[in-house]
Amino acid sequence: MRAFAWLPLACVLASGEALAARPFTVEDLLSLREAGRAAFSPDQNWLVVETFAPWREAPRYDHDTLTSQTLGRLVVVDLKAGGAAKPLLATDPLAGDTLGAFSPDGSRVIVFRLREHRRVLGIVTLATGAVVWTDLTVEPELWTAAARWRNDQEIVAISRPPEAASRGLGGGWQPQARIAAARAAATAGHLSVAPLGSGRFTDLNPPADLARLALIEADSGQVRTLASGAFADLSVSPDGRTAAVIEEGALNPPIADGAIRTGDPPRQRRLTLVDLADGHRLTPCVTCDLQPYVWSWSPDGASLLAYVRAGGPAGPGYWRFSRAGAAPLAPGLLAGETGGKDPRTQADAAWLGRDAVVLARPADKTRTDWWRLAAQGPVNLTAELSAPAGRRLIAGSDGLVFTAGGQIWRIAERGAPRPVGGPETRLKPGPTLPGQAPVLALATDSQGARLHSASGDAGPAALLPSGARLLALGPNDAAAVLLSDPNGLGHIELRAPNRTPRPVLTLNPDLADVAFAAPVRIDHAGPDGEALASWLYLPPGHRASNDRPIIVVPYPGARYGAPPEEAAPGALSLPTNVQLMAAAGYAVLVPSLPLSPAREPMDGLADAMLRVVDAARAAQPGLSATRLAVWGQSYGGYGALAAGVQSPRFKAVIASAPITNLLSFYGAWPASLATLPEAGLPIASQLAWSETGQGRMGVPPWRDPQRYLRNSPGLQTDRLAAPVMLIYGDLDFDIGQVQTVFASLYRQGKDAQLLIYRGEGHVVLSPDNVRDLYGRAFAFLRATLGDPSALAVALPPSPASDVASAAPAAIRPSQ
Repeated sequence: MRAFAWLPLACVLASGEALAARPFTVEDLLSLREAGRAAFSPDQNWLVVETFAPWREAPRYDHDTLTSQTLGRLVVVDLKAGGAAKPLLATDPLAGDTLGAFSPDGSRVIVFRLREHRRVLGIVTLATGAVVWTDLTVEPELWTAAARWRNDQEIVAISRPPEAASRGLGGGWQPQARIAAARAAATAGHLSVAPLGSGRFTDLNPPADLARLALIEADSGQVRTLASGAFADLSVSPDGRTAAVIEEGALNPPIADGAIRTGDPPRQRRLTLVDLADGHRLTPCVTCDLQPYVWSWSPDGASLLAYVRAGGPAGPGYWRFSRAGAAPLAPGLLAGETGGKDPRTQADAAWLGRDAVVLARPADKTRTDWWRLAAQGPVNLTAELSAPAGRRLIAGSDGLVFTAGGQIWRIAERGAPRPVGGPETRLKPGPTLPGQAPVLALATDSQGARLHSASGDAGPAALLPSGARLLALGPNDAAAVLLSDPNGLGHIELRAPNRTPRPVLTLNPDLADVAFAAPVRIDHAGPDGEALASWLYLPPGHRASNDRPIIVVPYPGARYGAPPEEAAPGALSLPTNVQLMAAAGYAVLVPSLPLSPAREPMDGLADAMLRVVDAARAAQPGLSATRLAVWGQSYGGYGALAAGVQSPRFKAVIASAPITNLLSFYGAWPASLATLPEAGLPIASQLAWSETGQGRMGVPPWRDPQRYLRNSPGLQTDRLAAPVMLIYGDLDFDIGQVQTVFASLYRQGKDAQLLIYRGEGHVVLSPDNVRDLYGRAFAFLRATLGDPSALAVALPPSPASDVASAAPAAIRPSQ
């Protein structure tokens, strides 16, 4: 185990002495450390914080975007005894550790260790540091729960065989292993087919892999299997008697003439109740298909409230499930829809005392409200307010807090809604594990900061600095926060009212001498005359006399009221890194590009971007009128190609992981999922992406093929005048998206490059591939826009950080 020592850097920063500045580099990017989750123990004796070691230090890069889990490091702070943060576990350089749930009494905490391709569960006793490791393989808790405490002595967990298809950790290595095995089988003359079916042939589709529901004894780590099934989510009743688990069934077919949404689950989801004493299992409704993430136990643990999206005998609606069976509570009340560019089902469920409370709408209405499902019938609790804005903020058996009309409101167990503070009051819920509703929030307004619970005002709280990231809230008025300074140094602190902030960790001290580009707000009008803000990043030392080339980094549909987080110093943003572009000498523009429902997705995209360019040039002298590039990732790559098709003002186009042909992208799914059909092929959600999601086609292609053609930049390459660089991972959705564009440019003799990164998915992750990508991209831009290094001037000194002066040293690179 390694302790955290003070760095000489802290002394330099504390002295206020300016440091010699240098530009940000790819090596700096790959060396960044990040903060993850943090949590206070229920007894308020401990704070545990996740941090992540530099990306370049990962032991392997075949876990796709969850490679970060191999870099996890856990530190613990003794809140009673004081002292510096210490490692919670002995570090394994070939593994990463991440945080789970605390025991109800706060004496223990669940941890997970990912080594190679297995993520096993452990239990740490905080007072001694002793750890008990099980042999259970547990999926990452990204959206659903995988391990929860039954009581202070026992844990309930969903465990899968190591070889089972993994939605989370298998996106990289499992497809490659399965493809290699299938090719080897075919080479040897053996079977390698992967059949799928629709309509009458759905029986061809493989079922979901089986998992086991296990009960773990915390002292010894002994495991008892309670049940086996295709389990995918878990919730333990408040009395500890019952585990509700979601069991996955057949693939969900889309409704032939109905709307489909990207958030619809790939498989049918049945509820199973398991008695934690004897393992007896009950399926209260064998046909009910539950909406993900919408369920809530009654305070006494006797009933579970959930939304049935399909298959219920009474149709969709909110149901009560228990050992006695299942029954609809209000058949006339349905879930709403979020609207916007990616509409999803909007539902929520909670309890006020013995009454269920739900977010719903009558079948003949579109407005959603909070309803109490009382014995005498449904009661609309928010009819006199503006429409509630989404799901609850915090909830408990004696209150529910939500937003409506820009005002925060609280509903008590009895009575009408009451405002929380004034219209300027803002509520920031404390972060929780997936499946856990926030119970505490930080309320801030002109009067200061206060803790707020579902019961109401819970006392004073520390007012957090602007831009601080809230990591954890404790009921004793303490908050764990992450502060970032202009040099990208991260400072994790404990804050409480009327007390001096207590430093916990400093991240990325090696950035103290880096000169980053600061965001400059560019105000401008949108396509419909609306007031918008976009953000300009200038290389340090920029002069009004420059003719500095500009890179536009678009993402159609984005609206930035504040500088984008991924462009901040110290942000681990591997694709389209704004700070790297600025360090290479380019002015970088991140535009707000709201999409009007009345327009098609390609309609006016280039004009919208160029409107921002012209506003930036008017506000900031020294920006070139002619040296203009566009560089986008994913849907931003779609926007980049669309801009190049629509305007000759762009002299270079870089499109990474782009969608280029909406016809061929209709229903496409990545190779990583095609080889893992047991995990549930997201066919319906991919169709929904095209029809009701970002693709915004509204209908399938056979109903309006011309709409798909008009909005496919890859089918309009005859209008592309600028040189093009295309970047794609061969495990991404559809490599044909870039192959056909490159082929069409090749056919026309136009300048183009195609970079295929083997073993990569939607984002290029391997450090050497990241280095290669930026090296080639900047060389491409120099060849097309000219070399911006001729504009270089001496960088200004990097200012000392006031925040960093009291912070302990960072985790060293050896971790």
